[in-house]
Amino acid sequence: TVSLVFMARFPQFFWILHLVKACIYLPWRLVRWSKKGWELYLLDFCYVNTYYTVLGCMLTFLRVFCDIPNPLHPYNHNAIRVAFAFANGALLLSIPLYNNKLVFHEVENTTSTYLHLSPAVMLWTLRWGGGFGTSLIEDWWPGMFHI
Repeated sequence: TVSLVFMARFPQFFWILHLVKACIYLPWRLVRWSKKGWELYLLDFCYVNTYYTVLGCMLTFLRVFCDIPNPLHPYNHNAIRVAFAFANGALLLSIPLYNNKLVFHEVENTTSTYLHLSPAVMLWTLRWGGGFGTSLIEDWWPGMFHI
């Protein structure tokens, strides 16, 4: 429900929520799957795309809040387009294909839903401002994303 509230009411902050969730779900899955010997599954396309969006959010966060220069910032426009195409293409279509479900008491299912849905929603909020228009993101974070 937190994601829904951020997506619908505060889309300009959804990228921060995406980053916070990544810091919770991805290490948890790494620890859990390392015990089973499934580490190589974490190099799947779904994970790589999520790592890509998380890395972009992390570099943006460091650039804006800590004044650490981002070497990829000049390519931000193209990087966001690539991430948008991947997240809203194969990654989003894999939700019904792999029968992902949001079951709050099972972290495995919640993590899978996060991996497949959150990058698409995060990039949708950056691109369209969550339905409030593209100027919403630019007003809150001027020159940050260059969409």
